[in-house]
Order: sequence, then structure tokens, then C-alpha cells
Amino acid sequence: MDYRLEQEVVALIKLEDEQQDFLELDVLENGVILGESIMFEKGKLRMLGIGTMNGEEWFDRGDIKEIPEDFFESFELYVYFAKSSENAPVPWEASTLKYRVTGVSEAVDIDRFIEKK
Repeated sequence: MDYRLEQEVVALIKLEDEQQDFLELDVLENGVILGESIMFEKGKLRMLGIGTMNGEEWFDRGDIKEIPEDFFESFELYVYFAKSSENAPVPWEASTLKYRVTGVSEAVDIDRFIEKK
């Protein structure tokens, strides 16, 4: 099943990896995460939210655009995700992308990670 069908991109998440390269992920309205890696192919993963590794600071998927800008400087925030085909686990049982989130913004190109036919 392709979980990207009939979905709109609602946010762009900027990440930082260990080599200081900046990555971008698009989040669809159903939470599916799209990116350049094969890990995000055909909408296999969906975002549950963004938070600190200990879960003390937490923003659900619907609230990620409301994260205050200074949070990205004050806290190390990460994307919590689950497989799109599974029921959503509680956040503390979810997997976490080990790339720090450096910002969330409006989507720029809604089709950039979807193959053109």
C-alpha cells in the first residue's frame, strides 16, 4: 500500500546529521515522512511527533508547526516515528531518528519526493 496517495505535505522538517550536513523531510497530513533515503520510499514511515530523547519535551504531529523557534536551540529534539502499516505506539515505545531537528517550516515543493509518472 502506498500511504502517500491523496495526501498533502503539511510541513518541512530540517535535520542535522553527524557530518553537519543538513537534511530535509516532508511530512504529509497523515504523518507519512518523505525524504531522499530509501528508508522513506513509498511512505513506509510516519511521524508521531518531535521531542527530546527522554520525552520530557514533546510535540504531537499536529502541533509541530507550533514549536517555539528557541526550542531548537535550547533542546535537542528528534523525530519519533513508526511504520505506516502498524498501529501507532505510544511515543516512548516508538523509534527515533538519531538526527537532531533544527527547524520546522511550511512545505516548499509538495511533490519533490514523489516519483513522477
